[in-house]
Amino acid sequence: MTDPPAQWYLYNHLSTVDERFCRGGLSINSITNHQSLAREVADFLRRELLVSSKYSQGTFIREEELARELNISRAPVREALKELEGQGLVRSIPRKGSIVLGFTPGDVEELYDIRFALETQVFEVLVKDRLLSEEDYGRMNGLYEELLAVASSSMEKSEKVIAFSRIDLDFHLYIAERSGRPWTIRILKGVYFQLHQAMVQHLEKEEELAYSAKEHLKIIQSLKEGNLDALRESRHYSYFHRRLRDREKLEASGM
Repeated sequence: MTDPPAQWYLYNHLSTVDERFCRGGLSINSITNHQSLAREVADFLRRELLVSSKYSQGTFIREEELARELNISRAPVREALKELEGQGLVRSIPRKGSIVLGFTPGDVEELYDIRFALETQVFEVLVKDRLLSEEDYGRMNGLYEELLAVASSSMEKSEKVIAFSRIDLDFHLYIAERSGRPWTIRILKGVYFQLHQAMVQHLEKEEELAYSAKEHLKIIQSLKEGNLDALRESRHYSYFHRRLRDREKLEASGM
């Protein structure tokens, strides 16, 4: 299955577009602001970074070329690339474009250390201040069921990873947002995007998604029980984290 054309993506994901930023090819009647289009372009690029060989590690995304491909002006593309740079997915290089960044096992370990530290604070606030309601647990359980459904679906691997990543991000951001810590949420959001990118790079078997999905139930149960020790243990040494470290050891031994 080939990836759909870029304009197809915008047609099917943009509900409204600012006419000032469109060129003839996009015949969309409703109007919204420039920021909405920039967000949709950023979503499109995140999807391409996840599954497309066109934007593999070390390749350049050029503002003018992408604007031409999407048949829009350069302004929303520029804003989208700034957003991705802020999330650590690309780096802007003058006169060359934005280079797609990759993640080594060492990078992933550092990102997990940051995630562990921030999520520990989030969990402590949620448990000690009893901020989670039955409605919150219902929402988390619903997202957990969605993760299980995607992991066991017959979708192609690339589409499955995209769908899983989006729900996983919703799950963890939902928990973080309940803490009411805006700066922590902002930093965690960037870390989550980076770890999702790394997950795709290192994912070997689709069965790993099913295992990861089930780990989310442990988080829900531990939060409901107020078991901070269990939360610290499971998050600090996650399945994905262990697998990367084991692979690094094998590579170092020449196996």
